[in-house]
Amino acid sequence: MTRLNSAVNYMTHLNSSFNCITHWNSTENYMTHLKDTVNYMIHLNSAVYMTYMNSSVNYMTHLNSTVNHMSHVNSTINFMTYMNSAVNYMTHLNSIVNYISYMNSFVNYMTHLNITVNSILHG
Repeated sequence: MTRLNSAVNYMTHLNSSFNCITHWNSTENYMTHLKDTVNYMIHLNSAVYMTYMNSSVNYMTHLNSTVNHMSHVNSTINFMTYMNSAVNYMTHLNSIVNYISYMNSFVNYMTHLNITVNSILHG
């Protein structure tokens, strides 16, 4: 009976050891799973950061295009302002030419009157 009792105690001890090893194996598997989960979360975080950076680069590219477009619009406005000044200057010159033409006609008319008056006065 003593040997049987020792054998039972030994089997119970083996069973406890086996349960302990199984528990530690499960714990190790769980810790490995946690480590893999953390690594995956770090990877996801990196992917989110890269997506954010890509969006930032796209936004900066869009801003650069907008600035270039506004610079072109500004150049166009400056050119149109210059052309408007040129047109105003040409209009002013045209007014001077019209005034000179008017004065020329007036001088011709006065010359004609002078000739007519001289003709009347001096026969």
